[in-house]
Amino acid sequence: MPPTGYPTQPARLCQLDSLPPAHATSPPRVRVVGRIVGLLPAHSLALLADGSSAVLVDLSLAVLYGQTPPPRLKDRLMVTGEMVALSDPLPIPDLSIPLASTSNPPSVDPCVVLRAERIQECEELDMEGWRKAVEVVQARLAGMGGGMAG
Repeated sequence: MPPTGYPTQPARLCQLDSLPPAHATSPPRVRVVGRIVGLLPAHSLALLADGSSAVLVDLSLAVLYGQTPPPRLKDRLMVTGEMVALSDPLPIPDLSIPLASTSNPPSVDPCVVLRAERIQECEELDMEGWRKAVEVVQARLAGMGGGMAG
């Protein structure tokens, strides 16, 4: 059954190294950018990384109901969704693409997943500009008492 309704909160711009804590019943909405470095198509799971940080992404809603083709390894994606805490761990895709910034694979919690509502290919996105924009928004929100941006 396709999802119904609209999100009740705006997505917070985040870098993968500054994601808010996941929650089981009221997960925070986020928007992140990273590169697909691992895939488990049978489970609709991807490993999204930026620098030495990574997060497990559940692509099922975005691909099944968002009319978006499944991503491929090395695709740079902007992902909007909810950081969900799970009681049972998910399988983590093997790192298929080496990360240039670190020799150690990123630590990924198998009980935390970014449940993607929307994915968008963004190969041409200026990553340094994105990172600066996220820092500006987060600094502004910190000065306002921690509201959300979307």
